[in-house]
Amino acid sequence: MDLVVMIDGTISIGYEPFAEQRDFVLSILSKMKFGLQATQLCIIQFSDKFYTAVEMEMGEHGGRAEVLRNVSNIKYQQGRRTMTGLAMVLANEQLFGKIKARPEVDRVILLITDGKPADMNLLQNVVKELKEKHVKIISVAIGTSYNYIQRFRYIVRSIASGFKQAFKVEKDNMKSIEEDVAKEVCRTVQPPAPPKGKPKLQQKCFQEKKDILFALDGSRTVNTYTFNKAKSFVAQICAELDITPTLIHVGMLQYSDALNTRIEFGLDQYTKYHQINESLQNVFHSKGSRADLETALSIIGKQIFNGQNGDRISAEDFVLLFVNDGLKQGDQVLEQTRKLKDKGVHVIIIGLGKPADLYEKMASHPSDVNYLDTVLLKHIVGDLTAITCRKVKCEDNEVEKNQKDKRDSEKESLCQQRSQDVLLMIDTTSGMKPYFNKALKFFTKFVKRLNIAATKTDVGLMTFGRNRKHLNMEFGKYKFENDISKKILKTTQTDKWSSHVDVAGALHMVNKQIFNTSTGGHRKGSPDLIFIATRGKVLDRYKIQKQSKMLRAKGVRIAVLDVGFKTPAIDYLNAIHDMVSGAKDIYPMDFRKASTISQALLDVKCKVEEKTVSPQCFSRSRKVFFMLDRSQNLTYSELPKVITFIKDIVKRLYTDPNNIEVGLMHYSDIRTARYPLMLRKWSLKVALDRIEYLRYRSGRKNFLGYALKTVRKV
Repeated sequence: MDLVVMIDGTISIGYEPFAEQRDFVLSILSKMKFGLQATQLCIIQFSDKFYTAVEMEMGEHGGRAEVLRNVSNIKYQQGRRTMTGLAMVLANEQLFGKIKARPEVDRVILLITDGKPADMNLLQNVVKELKEKHVKIISVAIGTSYNYIQRFRYIVRSIASGFKQAFKVEKDNMKSIEEDVAKEVCRTVQPPAPPKGKPKLQQKCFQEKKDILFALDGSRTVNTYTFNKAKSFVAQICAELDITPTLIHVGMLQYSDALNTRIEFGLDQYTKYHQINESLQNVFHSKGSRADLETALSIIGKQIFNGQNGDRISAEDFVLLFVNDGLKQGDQVLEQTRKLKDKGVHVIIIGLGKPADLYEKMASHPSDVNYLDTVLLKHIVGDLTAITCRKVKCEDNEVEKNQKDKRDSEKESLCQQRSQDVLLMIDTTSGMKPYFNKALKFFTKFVKRLNIAATKTDVGLMTFGRNRKHLNMEFGKYKFENDISKKILKTTQTDKWSSHVDVAGALHMVNKQIFNTSTGGHRKGSPDLIFIATRGKVLDRYKIQKQSKMLRAKGVRIAVLDVGFKTPAIDYLNAIHDMVSGAKDIYPMDFRKASTISQALLDVKCKVEEKTVSPQCFSRSRKVFFMLDRSQNLTYSELPKVITFIKDIVKRLYTDPNNIEVGLMHYSDIRTARYPLMLRKWSLKVALDRIEYLRYRSGRKNFLGYALKTVRKV
């Protein structure tokens, strides 16, 4: 076999543990034979990019004695970063890039490390490529204690070829796994046998039907950074799920105290990922006084997993509880989780803080306990989804494809807006003083996009304050956009001396007089929309929740125009979340987004033809120069996403390396302009490596004009 041993040379290892690591490798190698017809060895020591290097080239060694002598002489480099991905690139080159590489031998990588990789994206890509080439990867996580290893064991486990190839051990106890690792190294790799006889039928695979609820702790016991990190993790999970009307449904609940515990969106509210993602962007940390998990679990059992409100009897139920270590309701929480599990709900725990013994009792299985700092996305997605495959004939695929093409060709690429009853509500208290006229103008822009005459949409207008509530314009009184806009702009701020606003009273009036009788001209057959602009101090959030719930039960959609989105306040955000139908229905008063917001609020059904880019587009001869703005607008966390985006484009452009010239410049102020790639014909590997290792630099200003002049000279 061809064996690559990767040893960790970072400064966190220490002199004595490094020597023990080296002795561990020597003990395994002492059991092997080396030579052209036996094992060929490569040793790589990795740390930062300056000290990551090949200590022993593949096959350039003698017998066992010489190998052991060379390994014994390896010196500790003490690098400051763990560049595991870069080391894997070197391992790939040693296994497959050599002229003398043997085609039909087992290829094995033994990785020993004590920390998280600093180049995770590169590592994942290289590991995926190696596994596709049937390279067996054995990983050993070492540390000063099991608590330390716990921080990165999921990452090391994902690198390994399987669970049996992943090991963890304390630094001073490596001899305990020596025999098991040696056996795993020597066990032969069985690549999949090529198909014999008739070709197998193709398989069509899909994720099984699931109802999944995410429950996030939004109390003050969790800091905002951790809350946003948990919310981001939820978004990553949802991106991996087949969220469709027939397969996976997703909902979210944020819990804290009784006032701030709310269902952000229900299981049947959104059936597409982009809708879920837009809703998550409006979910914020409510900062309730305490984490009332008992009440939250009761709501989950009675209002969500109750056979109604989107809970499908034919779908398996899951709840992911994001919990903090400050739980004080032990027995009550266990009783509520027991009720959920008795109903068949699978409970998965994700801890936001320190480990707690209570978590294993709450979860459906001890293995369902995870921690946000160490959990891997692929493991959670694997727990949530089961893949079902059915065999289909190629002919069936062709017939199905032809039928789909026929259906698509019959579709009209038009969007049709349906009739609505739209009630505009605007707050007239002192809190709206800086925003009142702007909100009226925004309403007029929205009205102009309603296409009132063609769709027979009716618009009403209501003003409300602390004591005054008045229906300024009844439904159907005006039939043209210009007349409605003039009426809106004539509205005055009648309660501008009051600081508090009675939103609950206004919604009560809407409930009783408009969407319950014919007083306001409301039509029963048309979809109803309430669009509210408010910024005052609310009087009673409990009453707001009650009235909003009654309106939503009637099928009325409630949306809020966030007039103060640039200066958010917790009390204000909590209040508007009490009103809306879902987190997605909060829209910023940004005139640049008026068209997008209007489109989201209208009752529109679109039939759009999909357009694809021809592969020939990427095969033409061309010069491509990327310019990356590195001013303060680009944050450190956003840089990896931009790098991935550029790499994806470069990969598509390299259909013919002889026809493409690629360059890259990053700029901000005049002094920080750099050229990681000059415009010329690079190999794909070199181009991707140069892009991958872009370092974060932040300039103060954006000198685009100067950068363009420089590019013109290139």
